[in-house]
Amino acid sequence: MQSNSRPLVQLDIDAQNPLTEIFLIDSNFKRINQGLGELKVDVSPGLYKVRFRSGSEQKDQFVEVGEHQSSVAIKSESIENRPNVLKASEEMLAQIEAQSLQFHKRCGNGSSLFILYQDKKNRAEAELWDGLTVYDMDGELVASQPEGYYSAEFNFSALNIELDPGTYSLRVESGVLGIFQMFVVTSRKWQTQVFLDAGKFNTGEDKARRPSLKKTMVMMSNIHMGFDRSCKDLELTELARQGLISGRNIISHSVMEQLLSGKFGNPMLGIYSAHLLLRSSRPNYELFDTVIHNLRNMLDKHPDVEALALRLRNKDESMSRSNNLKQSRFSSPPMLSSSWDLIVKHSFRMSSRVIEKYSYLDNMVDGLVATPTWLLHRSMVSSSKPADARSILEKKSIELLELFKIQDINPDTLSAANYLFSKAVNIYNKSGIKSGLNYADVERIIDKLLDSDELARVRSGLEQLQRDPETTPMERNIITSVLNIGEMKEMFLSNNMIENIEPVTARKFIRQIKAPKSAISRSVINIANKLARMN
Repeated sequence: MQSNSRPLVQLDIDAQNPLTEIFLIDSNFKRINQGLGELKVDVSPGLYKVRFRSGSEQKDQFVEVGEHQSSVAIKSESIENRPNVLKASEEMLAQIEAQSLQFHKRCGNGSSLFILYQDKKNRAEAELWDGLTVYDMDGELVASQPEGYYSAEFNFSALNIELDPGTYSLRVESGVLGIFQMFVVTSRKWQTQVFLDAGKFNTGEDKARRPSLKKTMVMMSNIHMGFDRSCKDLELTELARQGLISGRNIISHSVMEQLLSGKFGNPMLGIYSAHLLLRSSRPNYELFDTVIHNLRNMLDKHPDVEALALRLRNKDESMSRSNNLKQSRFSSPPMLSSSWDLIVKHSFRMSSRVIEKYSYLDNMVDGLVATPTWLLHRSMVSSSKPADARSILEKKSIELLELFKIQDINPDTLSAANYLFSKAVNIYNKSGIKSGLNYADVERIIDKLLDSDELARVRSGLEQLQRDPETTPMERNIITSVLNIGEMKEMFLSNNMIENIEPVTARKFIRQIKAPKSAISRSVINIANKLARMN
C-alpha cells in the first residue's frame, strides 16, 4: 500500500496510441488509476504493473519506483487493434477492395451490401459457401454467397449486392444448432460492409464450421468508395465495437467529441459512439442530440438511429405528438443489442405499442437473442418466412377454446397448470385478436407461477419445456427465470431465512426479461397453453 510519509514519485506513462487504455496496478493487485493514451500520476515508491489494452489486445509492463527517483517515464510499444480483415497481405486487401467496387448481383438500387467471409483453416470452396444467405423482410431469398467472388489463393468469399435501402437478414444455417439470423440495414448512397470470420458450431458429435455472426464487424462507406484498407476509421471502429462488447466507454472524452462533432465517413462509427456516449457517467446530451440529428439526415430512417433517438432530450417540436409516437414505433429490428435494449426500456414507459403489430419484428421477437454486440435471431425451423403473428394468435385461440370446451373445469379447484390455461383462454376471449393481450392478466399468470406451492405443481412441466428444442429463446428465458427464483426461495426456506428474501412481483420479474411487453405476454400465453396440454 502507498504510504503518505514517503516521498511521492511522478509516473509518466505513454501508450504511444491515444486509443490505448492504461491501467496502473499496485503490489496488492489493486487498480489505483487509469487513463487513455497517456497517464501522469504521483505514487509512493514500490513495485507496480502497468497494463496497456486496446480492444482485445493487451500488454503488461512491470516498473519499480525507487525512493530517490523524482520521476519515472514508461513507454509502451504501440498496440495495433486492427480488425481481422486488415490482418492480411497487401495482395489480399487489394482483391477485397476491387470486389467491393463491383456488383455481383443487382436486386434494387440506391444502396449496397458488401459481405466478406474468410476462413483461415478450411480450404474447401464448397464448405466456405455452405449455409450463408441474404433474405429480405418478406422472407424472400435475395442472394447466396456462391453468387459472389471466391479467392482460392486466400480462401475468402466476397459478395456485393445492389439493393433498395432497407433492412435485410443475413442468415447462417448451422445445421446442428438451427438457423441464426443477423439484421443488416442499408441506406441510400451508402454501402453497408459486413466482415465475417468462421466459428465452430458443435453439439455432441455433430460439428459444423460456419460464419460466426456474433463476432461480426460492420462498417459503412460511400457507395462509390467501397472498402478502403487505408481508412483511418477502421481501428477506431474496431475499438468502439470492443467497447460495446466489454460494456465500457473506452474512447476518451476529447476523442469522442472530435469524432462525433465531425462529418461521418463511416456512419456506423457514429452509431457505435453514440451508444458509448450514453454509457458515460455524465453524458453530453447536447452533443448526443446533434449526433442523432446528423445521423437521421444521413441515413433516412435507420432502426438503430431511431432507437437512439428515443433518448433525445430535445424532441423535434415541428412534428405533431402523433407523428412523434409513430416515429417511435418499430417494424424492423435494429442491428445492435444496445439499440434493442433502448427499445425494450422505452416499451415499459409507453402505454401504446412500441413494436408495430403483425410486423416482421413482431413476428420474430420471440426468437431474438442478444449478444454483447449484435441482435440475432435463432430458430430450429427451416422455413425462410417468419410465422405470421395474426395466424398464430388465431390458431392458438381456437385450440384453447376447443380444449376449454372439452374439459369440465371448475375455476375454484384448478391445478396450477389448468389455472394458467384458463387465464390464457380468458385473455384470448377478452382481448383477442383485435385489441391484443391483456397485460394485467399476464402479470397475474406470472404471479401465480412465482408462487411456491403452484410452482411445485408445474415444475416438471416447466423443466420439460426448458429442454424442448421447439421452445423459443424468449419462452426459455422466462421459464429459466421462474425456476431460478423458485430454487432461490427453496434455499432461503431450508435455511430459515425466507424473511430475508425480497418478494419478486410479476412487474419486477418482467423487467428482468429485457423484452417488449407484447412479446413477454405472447410467450407467457404460449407457456400456459403448453402446460395445459401436459396436464
